[in-house]
Amino acid sequence: MTAASSSRPGPRPRVRYRDAFALPEFRVLFALQALQVGGDAVRMLALSVQVFERTGSALASALAFGAGLLPYVLGGALLLALADRVPARRLLAGTHLLRLVVTAVLALDGTPVPAAIALVAALGLAAPVGAAAVQARLAALLPGDGLVLGRSLFLMTAAGAQIAGQAAGGLLLAAVAPSGALWLAAAGGSGVLAGQPDASR
Repeated sequence: MTAASSSRPGPRPRVRYRDAFALPEFRVLFALQALQVGGDAVRMLALSVQVFERTGSALASALAFGAGLLPYVLGGALLLALADRVPARRLLAGTHLLRLVVTAVLALDGTPVPAAIALVAALGLAAPVGAAAVQARLAALLPGDGLVLGRSLFLMTAAGAQIAGQAAGGLLLAAVAPSGALWLAAAGGSGVLAGQPDASR
């Protein structure tokens, strides 16, 4: 064996899903992310039904459902610098707190429709910052190939959680009023906030 061949690096060890889930903070972040996405789906569905019941307008209901989409794009363009300046855990706690407060206000069922749409738009502005904070924590927890695995896992889970949240929202709306579904989404948001790791780091 020549010196050149002996110094050649061997193949890198394969990163597996169980390696990621062996990290306690990854498990917490994964569970909270799934709960948050599902809660967002319940909130959007319940709010659109609430607006339709109050106004009878399909247009107003559609605006309430999609009010956070365009602001999400604007927030991604204008606010992502915060992810480089503020600790990721603090940003995550802040965005989850904002979700909790907005969902609780919407659940009161007395918020004027324009104000409700504005609140959802504000969430859309802040959402990219929270997403960037999640990616920052993933990069810190899963270096190298593990980051690719973690991101793909989060994308697959987010899609599944969104579908599950819409299904759960439909079942909730069949059992309780939209305000009740919103209160349950707010309760889920409080669980997400309580489960956040120490935001001071």
